[in-house]
Amino acid sequence: MLDAVFNHCGFFHPYWQDVVRNGEKSKYYDCFYILNPDKPIVNGNLKNGVPQEVEREELNYYTFAYTQSMPKWNTSNPIAREYLLNVACYWVEKYDIDGWRLDVSNEVSHDFWRELRKRLKSIKSDVYILGENWDNSYPWLKGDQFDAVMNYEFSIPIWSYFRLNNTAKIKYSSNDFKFELSKLLVGYPKHLTKNLFNLLDSHDTERFLV
Repeated sequence: MLDAVFNHCGFFHPYWQDVVRNGEKSKYYDCFYILNPDKPIVNGNLKNGVPQEVEREELNYYTFAYTQSMPKWNTSNPIAREYLLNVACYWVEKYDIDGWRLDVSNEVSHDFWRELRKRLKSIKSDVYILGENWDNSYPWLKGDQFDAVMNYEFSIPIWSYFRLNNTAKIKYSSNDFKFELSKLLVGYPKHLTKNLFNLLDSHDTERFLV
């Protein structure tokens, strides 16, 4: 299983670099979300070619986590859409991978994921599609998008109730804990609870035992 980031790209991606150099004249301009074409695309100073962070109000394009070095893809743009879908298909066709883990999948359109599923399953019917969603994921688990999701809805109550050193300063009572798990269980049809990957921690979180 490979990890796919189809929500955003790195600052040195050739499509994005073409936009930085050529602005509206770039054929890739609409592959991203530029806010004001009359202003400089990148704000602030560059260090080793990478923009330094600025206040979110100063950003002139959509990004991941308000970070200038990670511009967000416009997955409704035909050029960006075909490029990303071709990447997903390439690794299944060429290397017969068994699945994709989709980074920040809740920030990409449902329409894009539906098309991705159709194309991948047409190549390999049992390819596994796992989304990284942090909130309720029922809309992605209706059979037309993902096979499963990472179940952070389970992890967060576990952290907030059991962790001894909880830097988030959120400490659940027993009633809080029962309420959150009950809400999770009733938030999905029963058969879909088998499609939730329960985890205590990951590369995106602090470790459970700290």
